[in-house]
Amino acid sequence: MADPLPEDPEEEDKKDSIRDPSRIEFPLFRQMMVERRFMVAVVVSALLCVAALVGLPKIWTSTPSGFEPKVRVSLLDRLQVRSLSRTARAAESAGQWNEAIQTWAGAVANNAADIEANRGLVRAVLALPDPERRELGRGIQQLFWLFRLDGTNAVNLTLLGDICEKYALDDLNISMLLPHRQVLSQAARRSLIKAAYRSGQMELFGALWSESPEAFAADPELAVYHAAWAAGWGPVIGISEGQARLRRFLEEPSTALLAHQVHLQLAASRQDAESFARSLEFLVDRHADTLSHHAGHWTLLIQTGRSAEAAQLARKVNSKPRTPVELIRIANLLNILGLKDEAIQLMQRNLEIFSFHTQVWVAMAEMLGNAGRWGELRILGLQLRNDPRQRQEVPGYGWFLEGYGAVMAVRQSGGMPEAELRKVGSLEFQEMLRSHISDPLIGYRCAVQLQQLGHPDVARSLFEGMEKTFGGRADYWFRLGLAAYQTDDIRLMLTANEKAYQISPDEPLIINNLAAALLMLREQPARAVELTLRRVARNPGDLAARINHILALVLNRRTGQARQELEVLRPETMGALEATLIHLARFEIGVIEGDSAAAAAEFPLIEKRFLKSAQAEWLDKETRRLGLGN
Repeated sequence: MADPLPEDPEEEDKKDSIRDPSRIEFPLFRQMMVERRFMVAVVVSALLCVAALVGLPKIWTSTPSGFEPKVRVSLLDRLQVRSLSRTARAAESAGQWNEAIQTWAGAVANNAADIEANRGLVRAVLALPDPERRELGRGIQQLFWLFRLDGTNAVNLTLLGDICEKYALDDLNISMLLPHRQVLSQAARRSLIKAAYRSGQMELFGALWSESPEAFAADPELAVYHAAWAAGWGPVIGISEGQARLRRFLEEPSTALLAHQVHLQLAASRQDAESFARSLEFLVDRHADTLSHHAGHWTLLIQTGRSAEAAQLARKVNSKPRTPVELIRIANLLNILGLKDEAIQLMQRNLEIFSFHTQVWVAMAEMLGNAGRWGELRILGLQLRNDPRQRQEVPGYGWFLEGYGAVMAVRQSGGMPEAELRKVGSLEFQEMLRSHISDPLIGYRCAVQLQQLGHPDVARSLFEGMEKTFGGRADYWFRLGLAAYQTDDIRLMLTANEKAYQISPDEPLIINNLAAALLMLREQPARAVELTLRRVARNPGDLAARINHILALVLNRRTGQARQELEVLRPETMGALEATLIHLARFEIGVIEGDSAAAAAEFPLIEKRFLKSAQAEWLDKETRRLGLGN
């Protein structure tokens, strides 16, 4: 038998180390082998590290494919959403609605793209026993986010109908639900038809009723609405029956409250102030009146020549508006009644509550501006930029209000030269350009006001970013062309007015500005004559149109006709701009006819400050050719 092979020394060492842990080379491993509790601690720590690596990074996209902005979440976020959702449902079961709202909001904060968490937050807002105006913004904001995430499906539309019903948002209800009425649930259709009546859209009410007459007629509440509609707006053959049904509803205790609310609309349509007042008094006695009901009464009194009485009643009412739309409506009505200070005070008291609604800020700014309260307007701009929601939506509008208030305050005080005045507000307006204005209508309004303030360069920058939104509107191109003229970019002026002309070829101002651009650039002479002739034919007394036509005749070298037109004009009786253009036309006639003396006589009378660069370049070229100097 052969001798056994000797054992490998390394293998022998391994066996020895297993039998004796003290011989393991690495101290950590030796410690783990000696102390079992230490091994358990190390393993648990390792597992926690792995869990952290897997659970903490936000690596999962929870928004739909192609959705912007993307929402990324971690595994821990998902677990927290589940936990918070359970806690929120428990709070709802206990009737703790405010706690439920805050908990649902926490779930949404962990995963903004979680559909059920978003719906849970909206449902909790809806479930509040009494409508809380402070929660209205949160509910609406989440609904619009839901529409982006999940589309306009029946569930989301029903939620919108419910929240619009709870907070009396009839205009929003109609604008959002009506385009999707074929897929609405019965509850959503019910809220839509009531919104149509309350907003005074009686033709729409009739059309909606005719789509589901049997289902709506079976609803006791909608039966009251239909009776009032039939009494005032339905087919003639059914008016008497509608009036009879409405009288029964007014007398029946179970339906009287709703019947009187619905009757207000009917009384207003008939301008029956006494009948309106009786129904309003019924509601006041039962604490069922709203500020909109009183506003309807004031409006009716104004229409019937009793404005003084309306103003007296308006001073006594101290009800709180339920919605931002109602707040703006009441404030505007107070302005009509001459109660401007009361209107501003109403807006100020409710600004914080409805700060989520951008139009409340816009209405407040307009009222302060109309009252000449420029210091308060600047403060409003600062408040807007500090508001958590508005600084995401329209911070640029806040900068605009600060700059606008500063300019107008200086103008009101007077004493500052025009050159220095143009510098006022420049910092704020530049910050406005660097900031964001999500609402294009607000941006457009800012641009128009900046033109009027004497900041056409800033206005132009705003206008140039609005083509996608307003490119189909002639007034947009007209405004851009005007800003281009004011900044001496006549090529852009021509382009803008060409587009405006394509949209609205009969608008006199557009025709005039298109012709003026052609004349300043000295292009398309025949077309310039045709455009200016159309303008003069429409309004022979328009001096600017007549001067442009003369310039067009000269550009076409029709100097004889131009002379005839010039003979009846006296530049010494006109403004400096008009006089300069007449002298410019006479100068060019002298150039064309080779009469250097006549041209030289007109040259000193031309004020170059009124000429745009294209005109000034041509004039300089001709004067150098004639040796007239500068």
